[in-house]
Amino acid sequence: MRPSDPVGRWSASGMLVEIVRRAGDLVVLFADLPEELAPRLCHADADPSAPLTMRGGPYDGLTVTTVDRDGVPHLLIGGTVTMPPWEEPAAGSAVHAIPVWPTGPDPDAEPAYSALLAEARDAGR
Repeated sequence: MRPSDPVGRWSASGMLVEIVRRAGDLVVLFADLPEELAPRLCHADADPSAPLTMRGGPYDGLTVTTVDRDGVPHLLIGGTVTMPPWEEPAAGSAVHAIPVWPTGPDPDAEPAYSALLAEARDAGR
């Protein structure tokens, strides 16, 4: 990893955030988030000298860079959120996760949401 290159594995409060290159794109991978929904990093106005900006996700629109902290690169988001490099947890350490219920449409509630969506679309005409 070059000092200004965000590609790598970073720790967000003990949870893994990985930045990878995919077909020329920089993709920000969060645990349990499908890659097709993952935020992307791009240069503002397609200017390669401009800072990287996150597109999508909770940090949408914020700049992303790396900074040196005592000789160790850290990911810096929006000039305030700092993520140190990822370290594999020690064997037997606690797992940091938020339990989530299964996602998917609720067949009983789906008609009400569809009707609400249709009403909202009609109201905008």
